[in-house]
Amino acid sequence: ETLKEKVKGLQYPMRVLSDDQAILVRDGEGQLLGGGDEIVL
Repeated sequence: ETLKEKVKGLQYPMRVLSDDQAILVRDGEGQLLGGGDEIVL
């Protein structure tokens, strides 16, 4: 199975981060910090 197949049943989207990225969550809202494109499965 691939990762995309396994995450289909998740309640929230799966985000893949590089070493230069982070996710800031404030008041229930997520914001991508750092360089590069966001990868959401």
